[in-house]
Amino acid sequence: MSAPGAGPNLVWPSETRGGALVWTAPATGQIEISATLWLESTRGDNAVADVFVVRAGKAYPLWSKKLVAKWHKTRQRRLYRTGLTVLQGDRLVFGSRKGKQSTSNALNDLTFIDVSITLDRT
Repeated sequence: MSAPGAGPNLVWPSETRGGALVWTAPATGQIEISATLWLESTRGDNAVADVFVVRAGKAYPLWSKKLVAKWHKTRQRRLYRTGLTVLQGDRLVFGSRKGKQSTSNALNDLTFIDVSITLDRT
C-alpha cells in the first residue's frame, strides 16, 4: 500500500488517506480562486476532488466533484470563486481522495491541480 503524496501541481491519494496541496493566507482579505482539477490517467476510478477552508482548526467545504476517468475535454473540473473572505493563517486545501465504491482503488488516481489564488488585502 502506498502513502498519499503531492508534487508541485499534483496529488495522489492512498487507500485510506487523501493527498492535498495547501495554501496559507499571508494576510486577511478577499480572495479569488481559479482552479482546474483532473485525473491524469484514464484508468482512475471514482476519485473525488475536494476544496475546503480550514479556520481555527475547523474545515469548511467549498467544493467537491467526482473526477471523470475518461479521456475527453469534459474530464476537467473547473472551480471559480470570488469574494471569499480569508483571515491571516486560514488554509485552503485542494485535494483528491479515493472514491467510496467498494470496487474503487487509489492506484491510478493521480490528480493534477492547476490553481491560481489572488489575495486583495483589506
